[in-house]
Amino acid sequence: MSGTAGLGKSSYDSAPLGENKAHNPLDRKDARSHPQTAEAALHDQKKQAEAEEEMKSRNPTDLAKEHGNKPSRGAEIDEELKKEDELRLQEKSGN
Repeated sequence: MSGTAGLGKSSYDSAPLGENKAHNPLDRKDARSHPQTAEAALHDQKKQAEAEEEMKSRNPTDLAKEHGNKPSRGAEIDEELKKEDELRLQEKSGN
């Protein structure tokens, strides 16, 4: 019998080696100084905001079309509503 009888594998044993993002850049217990951690947090916020803007600018049916699939009815309705909203905004700004 081994000395670890009855104990499950630790998370260190099951994690794949060389996994991306294995280190949390916003970890407070890291060896970085406070300004470096704050800068990393600001960079992370900017990255998330850019990703959200990109998702907002995409049509709901684009992802399905990129993968060669037919968009769902819900995505088609969302796209129609988005177009209608854009037309209304243009009409309001024009008047």
